[in-house]
Amino acid sequence: MKQISSQDIRQCVEQGFQEAKDQTSSILRHHLSSGASRLSSKFVYEVMESIHRRCPTEYRLHVISVEDDGTKRSGEWLVDGCITEESDGFIARIVFAMESESDTSKAAFDEDFAKLVHLKSAFKLYLNGLDQTTEAGMHRYMKERLAYAARILRKTSHGANLWMGFWPSPAKFNGHVSAWKALPAHLDAIYLWEFDGDEFTEVP
Repeated sequence: MKQISSQDIRQCVEQGFQEAKDQTSSILRHHLSSGASRLSSKFVYEVMESIHRRCPTEYRLHVISVEDDGTKRSGEWLVDGCITEESDGFIARIVFAMESESDTSKAAFDEDFAKLVHLKSAFKLYLNGLDQTTEAGMHRYMKERLAYAARILRKTSHGANLWMGFWPSPAKFNGHVSAWKALPAHLDAIYLWEFDGDEFTEVP
């Protein structure tokens, strides 16, 4: 696989978020009780589809597919999304791996981030949800989460190009059935950081 740049990753995550958000009303109309979960799955699917389009055509995408009305089809393997190279029907290697979690808690992060850290793949992306009501609180949260992730990575042999992105959790927010129905400006964005071997650097 050719080198994928930080700008490629940013574009894929931003595009995936926009395409998923555009289907908010449709998905909530068809799956109101599980709307937030469906929107999260739609986001993951659209991001992975966008990344997969930048890969050689023989590479295979593994992700739960989600239609615009929220209909889901199985396809996940090991992590929320991955791209593999195969030989005679056997997965020879994982080229790209991604985990995404809309829950902002440390416990949820610990469980999902560990999967990425210990999985063998040259490219890894972790997408962390945001739900802070103020911009200051959001930036404080991201700073603390990035520092914590950097401490973990400095102590482990993760062997990858690794990015950490932040995206707005679609869970209920300020009385709305989904935050995506009424996102405040500070949450209506994608924030992306790249690990340089010691710290995370923001990708503009």
